[in-house]
Amino acid sequence: RVLIRLASAYFRLNQFDKSIEASQQLMDVAVESEDIANALFVQGNSYFRSGDLATAVQTYQSIVDNYPQIGWARNAQFQIGIAFNKMASGNISYLPQVADEFEQYYNTYPDDERAVYAYYYAAFAYYRLGKWRDASDTFDELAGNFPQSEFAPQAMFRAGESIFNLAQGGNRAKKKEIFEEAMGKYEMVLSRFPRSDMVDDALYNKAWAIIHLSDLGEEFTKEDALPLFEQIVSEHTLGDYGAASQFTLGDYY
Repeated sequence: RVLIRLASAYFRLNQFDKSIEASQQLMDVAVESEDIANALFVQGNSYFRSGDLATAVQTYQSIVDNYPQIGWARNAQFQIGIAFNKMASGNISYLPQVADEFEQYYNTYPDDERAVYAYYYAAFAYYRLGKWRDASDTFDELAGNFPQSEFAPQAMFRAGESIFNLAQGGNRAKKKEIFEEAMGKYEMVLSRFPRSDMVDDALYNKAWAIIHLSDLGEEFTKEDALPLFEQIVSEHTLGDYGAASQFTLGDYY
């Protein structure tokens, strides 16, 4: 107990080398798995905060592998994802690991309060990789599983946006299917989250989905998109798409 308190105290003082040393001393003498896992977690956090992310991941992983039944394993799994996400900020080659680690987290601990964050990190990792279908599906699951979350409106919108991005390079039939699916996601934003900050985003992208469908000669015409632009100008004048919508209307008329 004295050693873990000492290691934690050094950590709070940003004396990470001493925290690592005290944690190691505890592991050398500890018998109980709980104590060893606790020491490893403090040690992993010290490596993380000192910038040695690779060693932090190895330390966290040893908890997950050797002590999966202990509560520290849950914290360690989440921190592995956080560490890879930090690595990915400067090197996108780590993004697949970000997605994998957070996917493992929300599949293993679906009811944990941090599961929503795991979905969020995983979805954006897929998004940054340009894996649009995986990104859309993960965003969609977030919005469906955590409809009261602050992330739900954005996730539903990103689910549509990710699908929309699949249209590039597709044939006519594929594009029709994609634009219709994306439009359905935007409509879900409007119906499920009518007071969210994503309403004007959804209106704008839905309008352009209609325009693209009209270009394909489907049942829509460009005129069908005009009420959406007008709604943005009327109700979201100062939003991100107010000026662009006004310009589009002016260009049309």
